[in-house]
Amino acid sequence: MSRHLTWRFWLYSGISAALFIIASSSRDGEATVWFIALSPFVVVVTLSVLSRWWVSLEVERVTLSRLRLIEGDELSIFVEVRCARPIAIVELEMQYPASMVPVSPPRVIQRIDGDSRVRFDVRVEKWGVIGPEFLNVVTRDRFGLSETIQQFPLSNRVHVHPPTERIQSMVKAAQTRSAIGDHRSTARGPGMELAEVRNYNPSDPVRLIHAMLSLRRGEPMVADRHTDQATDVILFIDAVQDVGETLDSTLRSTVAAATGLQERHFRSMDRVGILDRSTGVRWLPPALGRRAGHIIVDTLLSARVMQDRRGDLPTIPMESLDGRSLILAVSPLYSEVFTSDLAQLRRRGHSVVVLLVQRQLDTGASAIARRVTRITNEWQKRRLAELGVVVLPWDPSGPVEPVLQKAVLAGQRPMGGRGSIRQPAASGFR
Repeated sequence: MSRHLTWRFWLYSGISAALFIIASSSRDGEATVWFIALSPFVVVVTLSVLSRWWVSLEVERVTLSRLRLIEGDELSIFVEVRCARPIAIVELEMQYPASMVPVSPPRVIQRIDGDSRVRFDVRVEKWGVIGPEFLNVVTRDRFGLSETIQQFPLSNRVHVHPPTERIQSMVKAAQTRSAIGDHRSTARGPGMELAEVRNYNPSDPVRLIHAMLSLRRGEPMVADRHTDQATDVILFIDAVQDVGETLDSTLRSTVAAATGLQERHFRSMDRVGILDRSTGVRWLPPALGRRAGHIIVDTLLSARVMQDRRGDLPTIPMESLDGRSLILAVSPLYSEVFTSDLAQLRRRGHSVVVLLVQRQLDTGASAIARRVTRITNEWQKRRLAELGVVVLPWDPSGPVEPVLQKAVLAGQRPMGGRGSIRQPAASGFR
């Protein structure tokens, strides 16, 4: 906080000094000279004291109308202020990050007496965890002779989601855990999908006898079914690189797809965890429930491409990953680091599925850059395919649902176990 006198005070003081010089050079009486010369200066000082220029404004609370938004939504910011005595001129200015566009004027000038509430309206343009940065408060007396400047850092944050779709299809898990869910397992028991019809065994419970089949065949028959179980899903997020503009970048598409996948697997009673790879590694163990869902979404929204760091990159926590977990990676496969992580996970026996975010390079890129990118991307896909990784190409301009549905209808299932690594086929690049 800083207090100082404004240019008006110094202007009036200069005028008083000029009058004093003029009055002192006059031939009138001494008392009259001093009265004429000093009266303007005395008036200025008196007005400054009477205006209580030392009185400051207190910001009681800053609140947001909503805590979660979607890109393009509007947000209201309410500032509650208090002053012990009336302040003639109060200027409130809100400073926003680049991802928040003001709808109402960011600067408000008004008179405040006691408690008051000021409203600012903004529109959020980019996903992430964002919020207003600073609130600048300038108070002046009614004559504008003095002012007090205060700056309040704001910690209010709002979670802005990219537009997501409601996904219905789901990649089949190679391994499940003993919990009820939507994944068909190899185990026999209560379920929806028929496994086989067999003769009744004396060790079977009587309730398993199928009445209609038994009447048709003339002997007790049992219809076995596959149990529907849940699994652990690890969403592997590629934040090593971000290609594209703000609203059309690979990282934005990655976060949007991962959010939709998380919601779909939660509806299937799957536990979901997060593995975020940039120049560091963030690990969130699999969990289920509303609280876990909020934590996962907040983790996805805070994903950022970090600056290059020197030295070796940290490795992913292999010891913390259950071998039965399904690894769902969302990536454009531009990074050698991320592809190496996927290969390492597959070699350790994890089931890995990659949702490949396909995005064309900018029109300003050269033909050589386009060709190098295409060849690198194809080589990454071939490398993962040789290890048994399922790669599902996805164009971010369209929904994810058709891609997953096509994979389900085609019977694509990630390989479980370590398996064998085939020799790569001859390259067909041109």
